[in-house]
Amino acid sequence: MQTILIIYSISWLILLAIYLYNRKDSTFKWSEADVTEKFALFFVILFAPIVVLFFPFMLCSKVRDKKKPRKVAEERGREELEEQEYRSKALDAVHQVKANNVQNED
Repeated sequence: MQTILIIYSISWLILLAIYLYNRKDSTFKWSEADVTEKFALFFVILFAPIVVLFFPFMLCSKVRDKKKPRKVAEERGREELEEQEYRSKALDAVHQVKANNVQNED
């Protein structure tokens, strides 16, 4: 879906650039424009806010949403590593106590 929207927005921008390039030398008068030209101008004005404002926002939010699970996974990995270190230290302490008890009994 995102790929389709990106292709759509790029193609729309290309069409807009071609249309504006063709219109740059002429003066546009609404009363002299034919139906196709009015229709094209209507769609340019209609879809301009969507392409210019919505698509960059959508892409930025998509990137931000992808970063969240990665951060959570990294944090979970750090917590698990800390827990393993704590358990290994506790296990070493228990082994030392047992070794001291065995030495004291002899």
